[in-house]
Amino acid sequence: MLRLAHTSPDWNPFCVQKSCLRGICAKICVAQLRIAVPREFSRGLPDRTIALRCRTPERHGFLSYLVKVTLSGGSYSVFGYEGKQVRDNILSYDVVRAIEEFAANPLLGEVYNIEGGHENSVSMLEATDRIRALAPGSRVHMTSIPPLTILAMPKPFRDHIGVIQRNAITSWTMLRPRPEIYLFGEEEGVAEIAAELRISHLHDIARNEFGTPLLDDLLRRAREFARTPLLCYVNSDIILLQEFVDAVSAIHVKFPKFLGVAHRLNIELTETLDSVGGGERKLRSEILPLGTPGNPTAIDVFVFPPDCYQQVPPFAIGRAWFDQWFIKDARRQRVPVVDMTQVTRAIHQNHDYGHIAGGQQGAYWGEEARRSLVIYGGVPHAFTLLDVTHELLPSGRIRRVHFRREAAAVQDWLWRTVFQPTSGLRGKLGLQRKTLRRLVDKVKPAKH
Repeated sequence: MLRLAHTSPDWNPFCVQKSCLRGICAKICVAQLRIAVPREFSRGLPDRTIALRCRTPERHGFLSYLVKVTLSGGSYSVFGYEGKQVRDNILSYDVVRAIEEFAANPLLGEVYNIEGGHENSVSMLEATDRIRALAPGSRVHMTSIPPLTILAMPKPFRDHIGVIQRNAITSWTMLRPRPEIYLFGEEEGVAEIAAELRISHLHDIARNEFGTPLLDDLLRRAREFARTPLLCYVNSDIILLQEFVDAVSAIHVKFPKFLGVAHRLNIELTETLDSVGGGERKLRSEILPLGTPGNPTAIDVFVFPPDCYQQVPPFAIGRAWFDQWFIKDARRQRVPVVDMTQVTRAIHQNHDYGHIAGGQQGAYWGEEARRSLVIYGGVPHAFTLLDVTHELLPSGRIRRVHFRREAAAVQDWLWRTVFQPTSGLRGKLGLQRKTLRRLVDKVKPAKH
């Protein structure tokens, strides 16, 4: 059946998933432009637009490919939504007929959808069932693959550290599509939380003589078992919300190979969040507004394809400098480093360093950290969030970043040489720090 259906200019989407909203809005904007431009500017010129999309066999025009795989007994990989995605199907013969009808009677400033209709719409699961019914004995191995695999190396689940790690890991299980999650190590409580949340647990991981797990072995293991197009290493005290998945998806559309990073938002949280009883609502409304931005030297989340890091040094996980090495090596490979902060942050739950010998000082300047600094290149903070190459905007656009490190240096110089020495005088004059901070921010160079 062929339907040449007129699209009303005031059509609005409903019941859409958040991750699809930008794409739908973009299609609406294009449709509105196709209506407005001919009417307002063409003055009767014979210009018409026909847009053809969704023709690739394995993704959008999936039906013929799925028939082929099912009849041959092959494997069909589904990325997200468990094969429940529904697509409208139409024969190419009918598409050509529609174009001929349009060419015979072109109307000015009108938009049409060429569709097969509700009776020709089918999900991947439904299509497979119908194919098997028509061809008894045929089969297909359909695997639902999420877009992301999260990797983490938790600390022992004791006291406050145990509470915040539970909050973090539970938040990862609430992301949609739900990512694959792998916890590494034999630390206290890791096996129990993995079983409770039904996530994967890998016991053995290479360690140095101090007993600290090593980054190179973790990523090597991940490359061996990963089925998803992207990996995410994240520290186990970091809460991730749904906008994180949306940000990663938006970047992956533009860059098949990239490193995604984000600034911290430091929060105080001492209680277990109820993930199904309003915990996220409380987090967003009461806790996040009180959070403080993290330093650009602290990086807690890294998103990249499995083949991005092939030669990884034996950094000690949880000690300084391995995080900044991710950015350094991506820049060396000329891989885009994309800052996702304007869309999503790494929500860091503040904690002490009682789990490390020497506390915070040991984590940053102990023997293991000193070894890592040598591997990193010997210069502290040479590659931080000031050295990203791109940033993701709330609109979904990705733009280049220029002179971020230089702007930060100017801002720091002004603060140290102008504002701090005059703190006493400013206090007497009633000049508040936040007012001066706004003035300092204005000296940042314009972004391009």
